Amino acid sequence: RPRGSSASRAPGGGGAVGGGGMVLSLTAPLALLLATGAPPRRRAIGWYDSRDAMVANVPPEALDLSVYTHVAFDGPSFGPDGTVSCTRYTGDVGATLRNRTLAAGSKMIWIMTDDTAKLLCSNCTHVRQRFVSTARAAMQRCGADGIEFDYEGPGSSGAADMYTDFLVDLKAAIGPDLVVSADIAVWTDFPWVNPKHPRYGTIDYLNVMTYYWSATGSIEKYEAATAKLREWGFPLASLNLGVPFYTSNQGTWGALSSSCPDVSAYANRSVSHLKSAK
Repeated sequence: RPRGSSASRAPGGGGAVGGGGMVLSLTAPLALLLATGAPPRRRAIGWYDSRDAMVANVPPEALDLSVYTHVAFDGPSFGPDGTVSCTRYTGDVGATLRNRTLAAGSKMIWIMTDDTAKLLCSNCTHVRQRFVSTARAAMQRCGADGIEFDYEGPGSSGAADMYTDFLVDLKAAIGPDLVVSADIAVWTDFPWVNPKHPRYGTIDYLNVMTYYWSATGSIEKYEAATAKLREWGFPLASLNLGVPFYTSNQGTWGALSSSCPDVSAYANRSVSHLKSAK
């Protein structure tokens, strides 16, 4: 969704998110994330929004999961001490997505948005440690293949270092078979995740909120974003570029998304231009 727009988490068990920053919905609009660099394994990640209007527009049975390597849906909670809790994917939407991603060989990962801040306060070390130590068991118990953090809050480079420490510690704890990813922006003065951290390379990937649309398919803004990412020191093969499927910057994500059609991820004109420029 466009930066600064609003969206809400669907209530109840199995409710997916539309909030946060890396809202690349599998329903509408579809959004493709192209891994940059050479030669990375192709990655295409999408968020599935399970609000009623979205599901009615594009039910999970209609998704072409041969396109997507990762589906982000739902998320865990954690107690005051950081212990991770979750609910298995149940209900029509959650169970259908889980069964279909398993059949397609795709990963189905959790999403965590604003609650991430509760793990990152300066006196929350014990909470972070407990989250890290209990996450793998919760993922295995509830059928998740990993987690994506849509945290847009590091207010300083020091806070970004703490966030990066948390991500790499979590990855070390959950192991190579489960995913840790996060969303970053290019409009800030410093990267939210530090690419110069000695263990940065253990993070599976980062999603860059490059939601640029052009009537002509221009990739000029993507090129500028890539230049900044290079300047910061990111290995480009670890990054995914966000490509929007909405065609207006008027209104909010929540107002636009439920009326957008389901289209092929590779039919987007900007995607074809990006592919030809790689």
